[in-house]
Amino acid sequence: MSASILGPTLGSGLVHAPVEPAGSAGDGAPAACLNCGSDRLGDYCHVCGQHHRDDRLTLRLLWSEIAARFLMFDSGLARTVRDLSMRPGATALAYVHGHRRRYVNPLSYFLIAAALALFFFNQDPGELEQVMKMGSSTFASIFTEAQTERYIGLVLDSVKVSYAYQMLVFVLSIAAIWRLTFRRSGFTFAELLVPALYGISQVTFVALPLSVAEVAGISHVPPAVAVLLSFVVAPVVLGWMAVGFFGGRRWVAFLKGVASYFLAFALFGVIRDGTLIAYVLLTTP
Repeated sequence: MSASILGPTLGSGLVHAPVEPAGSAGDGAPAACLNCGSDRLGDYCHVCGQHHRDDRLTLRLLWSEIAARFLMFDSGLARTVRDLSMRPGATALAYVHGHRRRYVNPLSYFLIAAALALFFFNQDPGELEQVMKMGSSTFASIFTEAQTERYIGLVLDSVKVSYAYQMLVFVLSIAAIWRLTFRRSGFTFAELLVPALYGISQVTFVALPLSVAEVAGISHVPPAVAVLLSFVVAPVVLGWMAVGFFGGRRWVAFLKGVASYFLAFALFGVIRDGTLIAYVLLTTP
């Protein structure tokens, strides 16, 4: 193998010259995207979207790429949280109308929220178990004591394994209900998924300071109070979202948004809990 291929040598070892970016000024060729080879026009490639960077890879650059791709800091995560907190309906409507670069994709936002919710749940899964045991008398007419314990265990396991999928079913239910209750709005089902995804996700972000305080041991909210708060905050967020997104009479849109949450919750209960109840009754003596 020739030395010209291996590079310059020093003694018995190899000394490689620094790699020069393809299409750089060193070979007289016009600057080109290092990823796809297209001519450079601006800071980002107009073909593949890669940020033009010619510097060597560093830990700082590696972190910035991870943050941009997976945490989506460059897509306005902080801006999305802020705008959805201040004007949720208008933000979702802006996204539907094409203002998408400034905000995190609603499905990505939903997945971030689901991951956060699951993380804090795993810090103390006993909270949910306490809540379910508080309502165990509801199952007394259909379950034995052993079946009740099995049912609670299955619900907890299902949350750990498929929380995001379950919440996605909840979101689909809300969008389907909005499709019926706001049928004159002219929005497609896909467009209605935007405020539904943003709305349900925003509930997690609204509760985030309280969740952080719980894990840090700064404060503790009894399970009964936490359940009550969730049944107040979530429908209010959905109602406020409906006001800004659908317009019209504000109080009518708000009431429809609130009602959609409880209807979706009931539909979700029939789908998930009905399936688990049937499974427990058939498999547990």
